[in-house]
Amino acid sequence: MDRPPKISREMKERWAREQNQLKSRIQKEDDVDWTVASGRKNTLGLIGGLDISFYKNAAKQKEAIAALIVVTYPDMRVVYEDFQEVDLGVPYKAGFLAFRECPAYHQLLERVSKTEFNPQVLMVDANGILHPRGCGCASHLGVQSGYPTIGVAKNLHCVDGLETEAVEMKVRGIMARKRGKGYMPLVGRTRGTLGAAMYGHGPGKGTKMPLYVSIGHRLSLESAVDLVDKCAKYRIPEPVRQADLRSRRVIKSKEFRPPKKSCHQSQADDPQKTLPSSVVDSTTSMGATTSCLQNRDSKARSEGTMNRIAGKLQPQKAAVKSGGASVPSIGAKAGLQRNSGSKQGKKTVGSAKSSHMDVQKAEGKALVGEKPKKKDADGWTVVGSRKTKKGKPKRAGQKQQRTDC
Repeated sequence: MDRPPKISREMKERWAREQNQLKSRIQKEDDVDWTVASGRKNTLGLIGGLDISFYKNAAKQKEAIAALIVVTYPDMRVVYEDFQEVDLGVPYKAGFLAFRECPAYHQLLERVSKTEFNPQVLMVDANGILHPRGCGCASHLGVQSGYPTIGVAKNLHCVDGLETEAVEMKVRGIMARKRGKGYMPLVGRTRGTLGAAMYGHGPGKGTKMPLYVSIGHRLSLESAVDLVDKCAKYRIPEPVRQADLRSRRVIKSKEFRPPKKSCHQSQADDPQKTLPSSVVDSTTSMGATTSCLQNRDSKARSEGTMNRIAGKLQPQKAAVKSGGASVPSIGAKAGLQRNSGSKQGKKTVGSAKSSHMDVQKAEGKALVGEKPKKKDADGWTVVGSRKTKKGKPKRAGQKQQRTDC
């Protein structure tokens, strides 16, 4: 990234001479044909707000967006907005901000002056006479354009012995002693009153952080503070606040970039984009055919397994029930019942297993987990240490009786 050019000593001296010349032309008293009092013919109607926002993108650090917003008084309704791209060829230097931002503000004011929304007063997000040489951006713009201007700043410009900590401590002390809104004059060591620290304005109990208001051009400090207070829905007066919000919105819309594609999703890796349409269609149909064949094979394997299980049980069950005569195939019945429903299929398999156990019992085979049975010479069946007749187990507490005595 290229570094901004440094300001030479000769340029600083030239800028300082120009500021001193503009300072001598600043009007610190009211010189307007309108009033903030309602119900009069010359009541204030349109207020302009000026602010500038900068890009966060490193590639656009030499660019910015200046915004001019016009609102109606006293309802603070936005009726006009305009934006101007700023080429920040002039580097930032404390005390010389006007030479960087005022050219873009002049272009915005030139366009709005040709419309019906030409503002009667301007609030600038900058300082007025609260400046090392007494001519900040608000005063600079006011003198050059002729508009009445007010300087509104969020941070204190520490000049002529003014310090941020001392000012904020005094403001907190005043707010602790008395409630409500007001302002404290900012008095320098040698130059008198340079501005005012407003506090307690805004919604609810008001803001605790002071807002620094200073004379710009053609308005007194009392009139400037009164107008800012009437326009302050929040800490920042509405014209400047809207200019800040809307210029930031433009910055975000221009900084947005669509997400880049991943290397795994590139066109070279996508077969649908690299192959001809005929090849893609054939590949799709082959994939569908392969999936159908796989489903059919798995279905056939499951049916074959069921038939094999039922087929093994068929001869034994036929021998027990029909004495060797031909009976309907158990496997066929199981297959038909299984195809008719999954619940019936489960019942068929369970009945096949129970019939297999009956065959084993009929043949005298011991089941799994059952003790082997033996017969003695008298025909008694021996189960462990007990003897039963005709395979009936002895009940608990019942005496064994012989039927052949």
